[in-house]
Amino acid sequence: MRVGIVGRTTCRATLPALERVLAGVDALVHAGELGPAPVVGRLAALAPLTAVVGERDYLEWGDRFPEITEVEFAGVRVLVTHMIGTPPDLLPAIRERLADDPPGVVIHGHVPAAHVAWIGGTLFVAPGAACPVARDRAGTCAILEISPGGRVGAEVHELAAPRAGVS
Repeated sequence: MRVGIVGRTTCRATLPALERVLAGVDALVHAGELGPAPVVGRLAALAPLTAVVGERDYLEWGDRFPEITEVEFAGVRVLVTHMIGTPPDLLPAIRERLADDPPGVVIHGHVPAAHVAWIGGTLFVAPGAACPVARDRAGTCAILEISPGGRVGAEVHELAAPRAGVS
């Protein structure tokens, strides 16, 4: 199973690149900073969408998406939230949630740089910002791969760098 992972989709400029990279995914997870409704609509058209709100999303999306959620993909439990702290230094609420029965994967946003790391037996994935925080940086997203046996891995994908002046 292939799960697309995105965050900070607050612009339209990287949508064509996102759509190319995420074509054919079985599900899509948004780690917050959703952006405008047309962007979210185009993403939701790619695959079934699970999303959480980021700190800038409450007015537009707070009644539709939670701050934290847990889903299951191909038998693997996945925790999705926007803020977790800076791994391995997790926010107390996240640390408590993971202490007793950690999921196989934690997907989180809030950080502009993408990363994939194992902490204990849990894979942490941050897709970075699809809409770059600096004009000279390319946006990123990630794809989570889940094998039939439940093995997980993730890869970060760099999106085409946006042209100057495009947003």
